[in-house]
Amino acid sequence: MPNHNKYPRNSGFSLIEMLVVAPIVILMIGIFVSAIVAMTGDVLSTRSANSLSYNIQDALDRIGADIKLSGGLLATNNIILSSPQGFNNDTTNFKNVDATNGTMLILNSYTTTSNPLNSTQNILYMSNQPNPCGSAQINQNPPVMFNTVYFVKNNTLWRRVIAPSNYATVGCLGASVGMPWQQPSCATVVAGTICKTLDQRLVDNVATNGFIVSYYTNNNSTVPNATASDNTKSNSVRQSALQTSSTVSVTINATATAAGRTATQTGTIREISPNNNINSTADTMWSSFNMQNSWVDHGGEYFQNGYRRTKDGVVVLHGLLRRSSGSIVSGEIIGTLPVGYRPSEQLIFQTSTNPNAASRVDVCTDGTVRVLSGDPGWLSLDGIKFLSSDAPVVFTNLTPQNNWVPYGSPFSAPAYAIDADGRVHVKGLVKNGVVTDGTPIVTLPVGYQPLEYNHIAVDNTGASGFIGVDTNKNIVAKGGANGYLSLQSIFYTSSYTDWHGMTLQNGWVYYGSSLTTPAYTKATDGLVSLKGLIKTGTVGTTITTLPAGYRPAQRILYHSVSSGVYYRLDINSNGDVICVSGNNGWMSLDGVVFYADN
Repeated sequence: MPNHNKYPRNSGFSLIEMLVVAPIVILMIGIFVSAIVAMTGDVLSTRSANSLSYNIQDALDRIGADIKLSGGLLATNNIILSSPQGFNNDTTNFKNVDATNGTMLILNSYTTTSNPLNSTQNILYMSNQPNPCGSAQINQNPPVMFNTVYFVKNNTLWRRVIAPSNYATVGCLGASVGMPWQQPSCATVVAGTICKTLDQRLVDNVATNGFIVSYYTNNNSTVPNATASDNTKSNSVRQSALQTSSTVSVTINATATAAGRTATQTGTIREISPNNNINSTADTMWSSFNMQNSWVDHGGEYFQNGYRRTKDGVVVLHGLLRRSSGSIVSGEIIGTLPVGYRPSEQLIFQTSTNPNAASRVDVCTDGTVRVLSGDPGWLSLDGIKFLSSDAPVVFTNLTPQNNWVPYGSPFSAPAYAIDADGRVHVKGLVKNGVVTDGTPIVTLPVGYQPLEYNHIAVDNTGASGFIGVDTNKNIVAKGGANGYLSLQSIFYTSSYTDWHGMTLQNGWVYYGSSLTTPAYTKATDGLVSLKGLIKTGTVGTTITTLPAGYRPAQRILYHSVSSGVYYRLDINSNGDVICVSGNNGWMSLDGVVFYADN
């Protein structure tokens, strides 16, 4: 029989077999690779979604904790910004709702000695306001506050801490013990600035409209407070709405792409805020000092003597007083303000006295409030306001011109500062200069000038006087004497827009030209400011009526300038602003600033 294995067959595939098998193998490899890619994509997409979800929840937990521990909900930061702590890494204020920059959550928060989540932490209180550190009544002092801001920038949700410039020393913790637990943060830590740490990066891939904050009257409310989140409303209007809200809802939407796939995650929390300390370091009530030298409260519809300090460090006095017996001795003490309510130099104020005339009252560095001229029948403290020596601002000296020079010790040299609410404060006593109307006394830097020409009443050599503040940055003389001239004044810069027009009554009309238009505003620290040059109304009648929320609790007796001389301006608890005496050729409302209790 033939041997069939003698010539064995070659191993492998024939060409025809290869042509049949190769496509199958390639197809199988393709299927396998596709499966691997799909599985890898699924893993990457799932991992991205999980990471996004975790970051959102972690951010919401942090936000929720801050809301529950906060002292208030804010329409804008109520601490003055030091560059680069502003939104644009400068001094641009944050707003809880902004047409360009989106929604932000701004909280007024308590400074603590350690992590606020620790049971051992304590709230930090202001030193010597009025109680000294170590006092058993230290918790009666205002707490030290900072602002916590959540905002979206460059598609990332950030958390920033804003602290006052003196945050390290203003509280009773003190530099000798250590620093407050909270540290001011910035986008980058810049040497020589307030920045001590970096902002906290919370969630990436969040669009400007991906951070949503809504406010509710209480935890049972289902309809958000629309006014609180209306970007067409002013800061003060939104702040008033926020003060009626106790509950906050926060939603974060984030979208990320991984392995060509889009992962979208959303999270929401709803928390209750105590919302109990809007005014930051402000007192919660008026305090009275013990009066001396037979001075007593006048009584009736007018305030008794009182003082308070706002969160911006502005000390405000009010009250109508009289001497129960005897005559005024120039320089005698009316009363004494406590530490924390005193100026850094002696300041001179024009006030009102019987019979509707200008008087002079000085506030000294030892806290004494002294009368230099006036009438024992009655004397008003309304209109006295100044930045305390430890206010969170920095004064910059101004150079006098046209033969004006600083009066010298114990009075302040000409200087200016701006507070957290955008008001310019000018102080100083000058002498010997040219008094011709319009002659510059000092020149402010660019950006500190008002929108319109202001006429502000001040003391001039112990008599009624006034200064002008023009749109060219100059504080100018307005005639009178040059024995001395007080520059004590407060006004807003041209960039401030939160004014509300007045409805004038009884024949009063706007003076016209480039002079101040009649309007009013209210800052976040409770101080109402008026402006406007008016004319032709009936003296003794109401000029305008301020709405609720912009009124004093009792009648205040103010002063200003009309046709170059003193005039008396009263503001009632019903909001009526009354021209009691003066000349209706023109009357100024510029520089009228008071605390709104009503």
